[in-house]
Parts: sequence; structure tokens; C-alpha cells
Amino acid sequence: MWRCFIEPAANRRDSSRLYNKRSIADLYTLLPQINWLEFLTRLIPPMIGTFLSNSTTVIVQEVDYLKNLSDLLRITSKRVVSNYIFWRICHFWNDILDKSFDSVQLELMNVLNGQRKIVSRWQHCVQKCEELLPAAVSALFVRNHFDSNTKKEAMNLLTMIQKAFQGIVGKISWMDSDTKKFALQKASSIISKVGYDKMSMNDTALDGYYAKLDIASSDTYFEVLRKTAAWNGKKHFSRLNKPFNKYEFTQSASTLNAYFTHKMNSLCRAVNYGAIGFIMGHEMIHGFDDVGSAYDIDGNLHNWWSEESYQNFTNKTQCLIDQYGSYQVPNIDFKINGKLTLGENIADNGGIKQSYQAYQEFISQSNQSEPVLPGMLDYTSDQIFFLSYAQIYCGHGTKSAQIEGILTDDHSPQRYRVNGPLSNLAEFSEAFDCPLGSNLNPIKRCSIW
Repeated sequence: MWRCFIEPAANRRDSSRLYNKRSIADLYTLLPQINWLEFLTRLIPPMIGTFLSNSTTVIVQEVDYLKNLSDLLRITSKRVVSNYIFWRICHFWNDILDKSFDSVQLELMNVLNGQRKIVSRWQHCVQKCEELLPAAVSALFVRNHFDSNTKKEAMNLLTMIQKAFQGIVGKISWMDSDTKKFALQKASSIISKVGYDKMSMNDTALDGYYAKLDIASSDTYFEVLRKTAAWNGKKHFSRLNKPFNKYEFTQSASTLNAYFTHKMNSLCRAVNYGAIGFIMGHEMIHGFDDVGSAYDIDGNLHNWWSEESYQNFTNKTQCLIDQYGSYQVPNIDFKINGKLTLGENIADNGGIKQSYQAYQEFISQSNQSEPVLPGMLDYTSDQIFFLSYAQIYCGHGTKSAQIEGILTDDHSPQRYRVNGPLSNLAEFSEAFDCPLGSNLNPIKRCSIW
């Protein structure tokens, strides 16, 4: 019964539906079983919590969820609620409990994704450090493993990707001039954060950042994790009474999304444009997908579209919804949810088109031939570009993992993150001479950005 209380994930992509202003006093009407003012005051650091009152405005993403939860609590015994809370605590700390819990967790993960052995201790420790102390890990990584030329090359590549997107927007015919002008302004205002921030190279700044994190050498591992989690929570909530910092790095420099190398004399640009260039384009397009398109230059929820242009955009997104919704995943009796995966599909399709056009612009500017890759003598530069892109999504998943992904993941399965976008790109079918009407060279294509 509880599942019907939760809004389907596909319906949660409408940002305006999730932006509901309420006072803290209103929350008592929605879910009276919780003392909201006391709960929020205890949750938030004292310096900020003292400013809270019943008249304080908050944003409630799912109003009906709170109402439904209230109904559920009315008919659920306190013992069941207590057991659930205790289970959630155990589940949260599962990875630091003893080996008897490890075996249970491994049994579950084996069913879900085929995992057959417990993560080694050193890997666990590295993952925890990166998760809880990203700034410190970034500093260690940057100082020991980051070549300064890499950041420069990445910035140059990103500039090419941005210019390609601006060129695409300038040529589209379904958007009127005023809306197009705003889209170009939004694209040019994107703040690029590449590699690492200045704090990674500044010991004084790092010491100041972690000054209030009180960890002693005598602390147990559990105490270290508890203190670090509490410190991160206070850091997070301390932003509530501060202006939003657009320039803050939110990811560790050691986090890897796609491979990039500055050694262009040994690796042709087609590889980098096809892989990291696509990732850059993909992330940029998210600012213009079905969710990102609702936000303006400053990141505020604001409609900047003309009615006609937005209707055209909606029609084009429906094409992608229908295309991906028709894909039957092999070996499981499920089709992709085209609505749930729409944002990522828009980004995949726009990202590969963007990176390909940026690569073509690089070729035209460089006036030099690409280095030949060993073992790839029979492939053109364009083919290598597309192979580099496809390589990102090589993988294998168990049947259970595939079903879970179809039901909950807003990304399409890996093979369709390759075949879907490439079937919509005429340049791919030209590069590989795909027959007209074949799966990867269909008569009807979907295109937005």
C-alpha cells in the first residue's frame, strides 16, 4: 500500500510542481505527527536554527507525500515505526559493522549486480575518505598526480564544446529569435569548473576549512565517521543564511567521469573529443533539458520561453520519449521508460552532436592530420571518434540489476545510450555506411539540440 503514496519518479521531473512554498506552521497541518519547529531547530546548527520560527518559509517538494505519510503513520503501530527507524540506522552504518553483516550485504549485491567479493579494506578506506573529506583528497591527488597542462587542455576543449553548442542554437529553426537570444545568453554564462579549485594548493585555506573538524588519534573508526558526518552536515546547513556560491567545487578532483589526456602527440584528438568532449557536452545540455530548461541564467525557476517555442520543444521531447519508450531490453520483459529517462536522453543526444561538431571545427582549424592509432589503421578519424564515445558505455549487468535500472534509473541502459543518440546522428551512419532504414540509420530521427 505504501508504494501508492510515492509519486512516480517520471512525474518528479516537473520543477514547478516541486516548488511549493509553505510556512513551518503549515507543515503541522500536512504531517501533525512531527514537531516540525523542534525537529528543524535540532537538525540545523544553532547559529542558524535560532532564526527559525513557525512563520519561516520552507519549500515542500511533495505536499501529497507528507499528507499520505501522515495517513500511514495513523494506521501503523509505534513498534513497526521504531523497527523501521532502527533498520534505517543499521542500513546506513552497514559498511562498518562486523563480517556477519558483510555476508548479508554481499548476498544482496550479488543478486542485484553480480558482485562476488567484498570490497578490499584499502578501497573501502579510499572511498570513505573521498566521500567524507573531498577537499583533503583533492589536495593530495592534485599535488601528486595532476599535470598542470591537463587543466589547460581541458579548458580549451570545453571552450570548443561551448562554441559548438552556441552554433547549434544559432541554426535551429524551431525557436523564435527572443527565446534563442536568451538560450545563447544562458549558454555563455555557464561557469566552468575544471580540475580543482584554488584551495587544493593552499594549506592555510585547507586548515581553515577543516578547523572545526575535531578528530583525535584515539577516536575509533566509528567515531571518526560520526564526527565527520556531523561536521559535513553542519557545513551543508550553514549555507542556508549565505548567498549561493556559484564557484564552489562540489566534487573531488580525484573523481573520474571520463578519461582525458593532454599528450596529443600519442593519442589523437578524436579519442578525447569522443569521450570527455561528449561528457562536457552532455553536462552542458542538462541546462537545456526538460528540467534545466525551466531555469534562467541565474539558476532561478523562471519561464524564459515563448509559448510557441516551448510547444515546439515539447513536441521534440515527445519524439525522444516515443523513441526510447519503444526499446525492448533483451532478456527482460521491460521497455525503457521514455519519460523517466528523458533528461538524460536529451543530454546524450545533444552531447554527442555537440562534441562531434566541436571535433570537426578543431580539424578545420588545425590543418594537420590526426596521429594514427596502433591497431586502428583501417578506421577513419570520424569512426574512432564514435568508437571512443561508445567505449564509455561498455559494461555488463545482471538481470536483476537491469530490471532495477529500468524501474528506478533516470539513465537509459548502456547500449541505448550509444545506439539511441547515434541513430539520430546522420554523421554516424555516413561514417559507417549504415543502410538507410537500418536500426542505426532510420528514416525518422529525433533531434532537439
